[in-house]
Amino acid sequence: MLNPAVAIRLTAMKFIQKLSLSLFRKFLFAGLLACGVTSQAQFSFTNGDVCIALRSSAGINDVYIDAGPTTVFTSLPTGNKITISTLTGAVLKYAFSDTNNLSWSAFAYHDPSFSDPYTLWMTRARTTVGTQSTPWQARSTSSQSQVGGYAGAVGIQAANLASTISAGTYNNGPLFVGSESSSQANQKSYKLLLGNVLNWMGTFQGNPEQSTTNNFTTGGQVVRADFYQLTATTSPGVAGTYLGYFEMNTNGVLTYTSGPSPSVLTAPTIVNITRSGSTNTIYFTTVTGSYSYSLLATNTLKASLSTWPQVGSSITGNGLTNSIQDINTNSPRFYSIKAQ
Repeated sequence: MLNPAVAIRLTAMKFIQKLSLSLFRKFLFAGLLACGVTSQAQFSFTNGDVCIALRSSAGINDVYIDAGPTTVFTSLPTGNKITISTLTGAVLKYAFSDTNNLSWSAFAYHDPSFSDPYTLWMTRARTTVGTQSTPWQARSTSSQSQVGGYAGAVGIQAANLASTISAGTYNNGPLFVGSESSSQANQKSYKLLLGNVLNWMGTFQGNPEQSTTNNFTTGGQVVRADFYQLTATTSPGVAGTYLGYFEMNTNGVLTYTSGPSPSVLTAPTIVNITRSGSTNTIYFTTVTGSYSYSLLATNTLKASLSTWPQVGSSITGNGLTNSIQDINTNSPRFYSIKAQ
């Protein structure tokens, strides 16, 4: 029979062993959690994917997005739309504060390791929102390989730079926000690879970027850039294949639509208001087409525009200055024209 003191010591030792094992498991679990945090993926770009890059006139940051394989864009059925969900309002606010004075483009290059070597994909800005741009021209393999040397390196060099910075909200799998001034070997920024003349260091036929104005955020008008596929050719002057268009909204939402764009309704403008007795006549611009124009009115600007009542009947635009009358004795009176 064990001495009671010995039995107490054995029981205490077993308790300590169990406690130690329990603590070890807790520390091990905590260690695994810590490893999971520190091993979060940094920006990783796949060679040949479509890269979307953005910069601002402030020249502080560039934003890089791996938008996926070119087949995502070439195989999308006509009329279908995808949203570049990686580009969020939070990303734009962090990198640029707002959507004013931004320049952006989408591009890809397939080097000789692909089944379609020396093929380029490149955006071209629209000067008129509803009108397709003039297509880029396909060039020789030697010419397009020079362009690809710069355009194809953007995502890869961004990934190299991202690997030197801790992973996080703005440095993860498909997204990286990096310094525009980065010029280390194999870590050059988008702006530096594009060059001062904005044509891939003089190797490309023009500027692939679309830009926003200094009042874009509040201007209410989207901007679009067409997307072309340029298959290397020995025949000069061959137009690139039109695929679709990218559209940036004033809130920063970026989408891609396959195929030609529908017509865009230009916002109407009130150009004059006259009054005779109790009748106000409001004159406004219209465009040709089956667009309906309605006059909205209110006595106070405190009311939300969506709550303003319609005055009179709607009319169809004809491309000329039209008018709608409002008989009213209230003062003051505020008007807005709605087109749809």
